[in-house]
Order: sequence, then C-alpha cells, then structure tokens
Amino acid sequence: MDEPISARYVWDAGAMTEALAAHQRQPLPRRWIVFRVVYLLAFFVVLIVLPASLAVDSTSPPESRRNAVLVLIMACSFLSWFVIVVRNKRYLGYKVRKAFRSLPNQAEFVEWTVAPGQISTRTSLRASTILWPLFIKVVEAPKGFLLYQNMQVFNWIPGHAFASAAELARFAELARAKVPNYVVLGECRFPVKPEPVGLDEL
Repeated sequence: MDEPISARYVWDAGAMTEALAAHQRQPLPRRWIVFRVVYLLAFFVVLIVLPASLAVDSTSPPESRRNAVLVLIMACSFLSWFVIVVRNKRYLGYKVRKAFRSLPNQAEFVEWTVAPGQISTRTSLRASTILWPLFIKVVEAPKGFLLYQNMQVFNWIPGHAFASAAELARFAELARAKVPNYVVLGECRFPVKPEPVGLDEL
C-alpha cells in the first residue's frame, strides 16, 4: 500500500499571488476567445478609429473634433490602464496583500495529506477531507498545482510544499490518474534548495 503524500506550506499573500497568477494563465474557452475578439474589434472601431477619423477631418465642426479627441484620449488611457495595471502581476500582488491585511491571521500553516482515495487538509482552525471525484480539473503550473472543485473554486499546492522531488512526482502521477481533466501549463519542478554556506566561503 502506498504511503500518503504530505505537503506543508504557509498560506500567505505570496502563496495566494502565485495561485491567482497560475489561475489567470489558463487558456480561455473558445467561446470566450470569440467574445473577446469581437469586443476588442468593436472597442477599437467605435472608440479609436471613428474618433480619430473625425478628429483629423477638417470639414467637421470644431466642437465635434474636440469631443472626438477627448474620446480618443480616454480610450487610449483605458487601454494603457488595463495593460499596465490590471494585467500586471505586481498589481495583482498589491491587491492580494491589501486583502490579507484585513484578515486576523495574515499567514496560516497548511498541511495536506494525499491518499489514493481522498485528500485531507488541515490548518490551525479547520480540517476537511475531499474525495478525488469532487475535483473536476487539475492544473499543473511551473510553481504548483491547482485543484478545481468548480471553475472558480480551487485549492493550491505549491511545488515547494512537498518533501522531495519524488513526492512531487508521485502527487502529479496520482492526480493525473484520478482526475481525467489534467492540464499542464508547465512542468512543476521541485525547487533546488541552496547549499549552506560554510565559514570558509564567507
């Protein structure tokens, strides 16, 4: 009988930022890709192309040209804000840290015990057991694993939580066997811990 796999780590703002970043990296369903393409084309035509053509049209009334320039500036500002702020990992980390500051326990030790039939998790305040069939999807990311109970609720187990690379590989193999929808965004590798520095190297 296989020994249970253990994973231990601290759930804090850094862990949550890694989990959300991995969650956002996943490819969108085809219908959402089509929706985004149509939305971006409409946005580009209505708020950029038309105002730009009106702004450079010398036959248009001065007030219309001025309004077109204002719309164009606002549209470009929104695009810049979306690219620089919303999609920026640093901004994501800032939002997570801000949310964690409002919690009574800003860091929590989490212990997972993984067996062929179930997964158990325990913290200082709660404990729960989840059967493998309840997971609809597992995502392997470069820094850890996302275990989805639905498309918006997931559990995060970072790669460094395992005791060794062999334990990490055992978990990946078990999760792949238990959850048919197993997605690989990038191979999760066990981090190499630095060797201690000797006094003669200082």
